[in-house]
Amino acid sequence: MNKTELISIVHNLVAIDHPEVSKKAIAATLETLSEVIVATVSGGGEVVLPNVAKIALKSRDARVGRNPRTGEAVQIPAKRVLKFTPAKALKDAVAEQDAALAK
Repeated sequence: MNKTELISIVHNLVAIDHPEVSKKAIAATLETLSEVIVATVSGGGEVVLPNVAKIALKSRDARVGRNPRTGEAVQIPAKRVLKFTPAKALKDAVAEQDAALAK
């Protein structure tokens, strides 16, 4: 799903109860949400999207890795990486879909 499709789907769902809300307002809200997530996570905080996920930064220590081609030891520097932890509701929804497809 791309941004345009997401905006259309959210607009269609919101329009049921609030027909005055425009697609432009939905797009602005999604853009603002994106900016808040980026600012919060890049600043070291975490963002919880209820029933979806938790997004945070995690520090990864420096370590020694191996070049798979030569087997030579390579120093991998410490860095911060994004950690995306899916919420239980999302995991359960995926599991239900898997179970339905398995039948």
